[in-house]
Amino acid sequence: MLRLSGIPIIVPAIESVALTLCQRAWEINFGGLMATTFHAGAVLYAKNLTLVKAFYEAVLSLNVEHADSEYVVLASPAFQLVILKVPEQIASSIEIESPPRRRTETPLKLVFEIPSISAARAIAQLHGGELLPPEREWNFQGYRVCDGQDPEGNVVQFRQR
Repeated sequence: MLRLSGIPIIVPAIESVALTLCQRAWEINFGGLMATTFHAGAVLYAKNLTLVKAFYEAVLSLNVEHADSEYVVLASPAFQLVILKVPEQIASSIEIESPPRRRTETPLKLVFEIPSISAARAIAQLHGGELLPPEREWNFQGYRVCDGQDPEGNVVQFRQR
């Protein structure tokens, strides 16, 4: 049985691997490793930790706050992105095409404000991702907006003031 702060949590029908991932995310986020004060954050699972880390670090100009073989914490003063390596027994069943197929079936899209969509487009391409072409950009609530994808096909939205 999983216990969080001494409180038993019953998690029926979750495979031990999924439970391990949840526990690891909990430890990383709440186990004393958060050195940066931030206002928002996300946890992203990656088959290729090194490639996904390099993409977000470069495109978003995030700093590496902590890294080991299982996860990396990227941060800015306002945001923290924890990237967890998918365990090998799960990763072996995940196929990432080249170029990666955009994962549009997920109900979640990360959104980031950046200084320049055109610069992000060039940097993303150097790091295995891509942004849609300029003709696919649009305006929304005072931002210029463009969707793209990271090296594993996760859809990401970029907004420029």
